[in-house]
Amino acid sequence: KKLYKAIPLVLIILTLVIVGIWGFPAYLRGLYHPVEAYDYIIFQDDNLVKAKNGKNGAIDLSSTNASTVVNQAIAQGNNVYIKFGEYTLSSDILLHNKKNARLIGDGAVIRCNGKKIIIKGDNYTTSQHNTLSDLEIINGTVRIENSFKTTIANMIYRNCKTAIELANTETWSEGTKIENCHFINSLEGIVFRKPINPATGSYANTEISRCYFNLYHHNSVGIKIEPDADFTDSLIQNVR
Repeated sequence: KKLYKAIPLVLIILTLVIVGIWGFPAYLRGLYHPVEAYDYIIFQDDNLVKAKNGKNGAIDLSSTNASTVVNQAIAQGNNVYIKFGEYTLSSDILLHNKKNARLIGDGAVIRCNGKKIIIKGDNYTTSQHNTLSDLEIINGTVRIENSFKTTIANMIYRNCKTAIELANTETWSEGTKIENCHFINSLEGIVFRKPINPATGSYANTEISRCYFNLYHHNSVGIKIEPDADFTDSLIQNVR
C-alpha cells in the first residue's frame, strides 16, 4: 500500500524534472534575448507576419509580406527580435543610418530569394555599432556599407551566391566583427568589395573568427578581397 501511494508522487517528480530539462534552454534564451527589451517582436500567425510592440504589447504591424513588416519595424524602432519560423522576403531589408540597432532572431529562417539585408550609412558616422545575429539566411546576402563597428554573429548562410559583402561607396567600413558563422554551399562566403569613388578602400580592423566554410563548388571561395580593398590591421582566426 505504501508503494502504491508513493507511485503518484514519483510520477509528479519525474514530470517536473522532464519539464525542467526541456524548458531550461528556453529559459536561458529568454535571459539572453529578453523580448521585452526589443522595440518590436516579429512572429507568424497563420499566414500573417505580425510585429508586437515590445513596450505595450500591441500588434502595431501585420501583413502577409514579411519584408514589409520587418522594414517598418526597423524604421520605427531600433531593436527588433524575430521569433523562430520561416519568413520569405520579397524585397531588401534596410537598416539605414542606424546606431546601436539590433536585428536578432531565435534561429529564424529567412528565405531571401536573392534579396539582401543591408546595413548602410550615408557615411560611417551615421551607421555605427549595429548587430545582426542568430538567423539562418537562405539564398541571400548581408551587405555592410559605409558602416563602423558592425557585428555579425551566430549566423547560418545556406545556398547563397554571396553570403556577406562589405562595400565602401562613400567613406569606409572599419571595425567589423564576423564571428561564429557557418557558410554552407555558398559561392562566395565573405567578400570585401572594390571601393567606389569617392570612398576609400579601408576595411581595417575587421575581425573574422570561429567561422566554418563548406565549399561544395570547384570555383567557390571562403574569403575574397577584391583589388584596392584594404584589409590591413585585421584578424582572421579559428577559421576553416
